[in-house]
Amino acid sequence: MSDGVNSRSSYRPPPPATTGGSAGGHSGRGPGPHPRVTSLPKKRQAVSIACDACRSRKIKCDGQQTCFTCRKNQIECTYKTLRASPSTQELQRKYAESENKVKNFEAFITLLRSHKEKEAMEICKRVRSGVDVETVLSLVQDGDLLVQMHLHPETQFQYTFPYIRHMPAFLC
Repeated sequence: MSDGVNSRSSYRPPPPATTGGSAGGHSGRGPGPHPRVTSLPKKRQAVSIACDACRSRKIKCDGQQTCFTCRKNQIECTYKTLRASPSTQELQRKYAESENKVKNFEAFITLLRSHKEKEAMEICKRVRSGVDVETVLSLVQDGDLLVQMHLHPETQFQYTFPYIRHMPAFLC
C-alpha cells in the first residue's frame, strides 16, 4: 500500500469539497475555516511553431525565445527558420516579371508572323541554340533599326523647281 501512497504524492491533491448551506455549521461567509482555494495553472496557449528540442521530443512548447522546457533542462533553445510567406512587394515583382514574359512571347510570335519564312527560320534557330526570347527580340528589332539607319537616303533632287532660275538668290 505504500506504493499507492508514493505514487499519489506526485499528483496534485483534489480540491476540497464545498459544503452547501449550513451542513458544516459554516455558510462559507464570515469567520471560520475556509476551504483551501488552489488556483489552477494557466492553460498554455497554442503556438504555431515549437523549438527544435520540443519538436524532436514531441512535447508542448510555449514558443518563447528560450522556452520553459529548454530553460528547465538547461539546453540551447533553437528554432528552425521557416521561410515567411512572400511579401506583397515580392508578389508584385513576380507578377510584373510574368507579365513581361507574356508580352515578350506575344511580340516574338508577332515577329515570326511578320517576317518571311526564311528570316523566321533564322530567328527560330537562334532561340533553339539557347538565346532567350528577349535577347532575340532586341537583336531583331535593333537590327532592323540599324539596317534602316545604314541605308543612305537619296541626296539628289528628284524634282527641280522650274522657276528656280528666275528667283532671287536670297530666296534659294
